Amino acid sequence: MPTPNNLKAQFYPDEYYHIVCKSIDGILLFNDDKDHQVFNERFKKFASEFLDIWSYCHIPNHTHHVIKIKSIDSINHFIKKLAPQ
Repeated sequence: MPTPNNLKAQFYPDEYYHIVCKSIDGILLFNDDKDHQVFNERFKKFASEFLDIWSYCHIPNHTHHVIKIKSIDSINHFIKKLAPQ
């Protein structure tokens, strides 16, 4: 089921946010160091174009990230790269 609009967070350029990612029913997200490494690599790969990671903490069943949304120019540049040529 999609998330209702009134529960969706709005993100603004040049602002800081604390993001928590939690598993369902306390299922472990990380079983070993390799799981942490893979999560970090993928998080950076998919998010680094539009946000900066200032700090993070991985707990076995959830994560915390303090991030800063990049400038509107950086975001627009990223969107233009996604557009078909």
